[in-house]
Amino acid sequence: GDLMYVIALQASSASPANQGLSQQVGLTYILLFAISIIWGHKMDPVEKAVLGSSGLAVTRLGLGCAAIGGLYGDIPDEQAVQVVHRAFQLGLNLVDTAPLYGAGKSEKRLGLALKEVPRDSYILASKVGRILVATEAGESDGGIFENPPPFKPVFDYSYDGVMRSFEDSLKRLG
Repeated sequence: GDLMYVIALQASSASPANQGLSQQVGLTYILLFAISIIWGHKMDPVEKAVLGSSGLAVTRLGLGCAAIGGLYGDIPDEQAVQVVHRAFQLGLNLVDTAPLYGAGKSEKRLGLALKEVPRDSYILASKVGRILVATEAGESDGGIFENPPPFKPVFDYSYDGVMRSFEDSLKRLG
């Protein structure tokens, strides 16, 4: 059947200035291609597959953006933008983010990167149901996300909550 792998690149702030992260995107691409051959799928990560009846054609490999939101370690904004641009240079067209990823930091950084990318060249996936509520500085617990903005997620799957979550994400994405 159709297989799609979504990856999240993680860069520890303890690594040497995280300068090789965009190279890691290329290495991850090669590694996942090799794994797909080992598993017998012979998946081409940049081959496109249509998502159900949506008509949207996405690459079988997508860029998960939790890491640019500070998952397990933070990176500078410029480097987050470079990671996204490198994924597109490698031929990927699917990016995934969420309000939860770094309390909106992933969406803001992804928005910075997407300003320079033609809108019809990528598919953006996100989530709804968590509203980010402002907190006092130092009050928010980022959990596994480093240096989150002062927001905490609040579950709200009501119609109004889903719509607000969607609209807030659009604002953060720019």
